[in-house]
Amino acid sequence: MAVGARVIERLESEGYLGPEGRIAVLEKRFERRLEALRRRLPKTVGPSSGIGTMQAFVAFDGSEEVVSAVLQAAYEEGLMVFSTGTNPCKIRMLLPVNTRDEEIEAGLTMLEKALRRVAEERGLPC
Repeated sequence: MAVGARVIERLESEGYLGPEGRIAVLEKRFERRLEALRRRLPKTVGPSSGIGTMQAFVAFDGSEEVVSAVLQAAYEEGLMVFSTGTNPCKIRMLLPVNTRDEEIEAGLTMLEKALRRVAEERGLPC
């Protein structure tokens, strides 16, 4: 318990928590960039959800098979993402709290390449 309390204390004192804290700022930045990706690939990036730096979205039809293909393609692009849920299965990301803007952009660029590649390989619309 003492270690957990100390972690929370440091997160509060170092400006990570609260409506204007670093975690909330990262969440908003990521959501904006994901929305821009959704506008470019409307049939590929579906509904999203999340809290703080843990975010997820439905890719394509949300089938486990297609999401697994996206995870593999993303990994091959240099991005580690995970799946979560069933019917629909989502792609989940957990950004470290020290993520820089350029890293968010680079990660979403890798994700976009992976999504486009899966669409092309499987004949899916973007």
